[in-house]
Amino acid sequence: MKRFKILGTNGDQDVCDICGRVDLQKVVWLEDSESGQVFAAGTVCAAKMAKWTVKEIKSAAREADNRKRKSIMAANSRISDAACKFRDEWSKRTGRPTQGNFKAWHTEWLATEEFETLETARDKIAA
Repeated sequence: MKRFKILGTNGDQDVCDICGRVDLQKVVWLEDSESGQVFAAGTVCAAKMAKWTVKEIKSAAREADNRKRKSIMAANSRISDAACKFRDEWSKRTGRPTQGNFKAWHTEWLATEEFETLETARDKIAA
């Protein structure tokens, strides 16, 4: 098993936790499987820490970013599907057409526990 797991990249931090370099455009987030510590590093430092090549780090980071993006898209799709189902049920329950009544049914949808649950799940993926 590899000691370091590549979690992905982002621009939330611009400092390498390993060497202290600043003004990085984005960092690679790694998790140490032995300590559980999560840290940010530039690609060169990440490669040295993980004993991988920079190319392997970039590839693993890209794959992690793509997995995360696909997971967020799937979560958004679940929210959209549930909203459509709610909209149709709302129309049947109220006897009102959905067209022209977006604000009415959408306000109710946003107040449902189902929406809160789905949104929270999506936000956890995105974090």
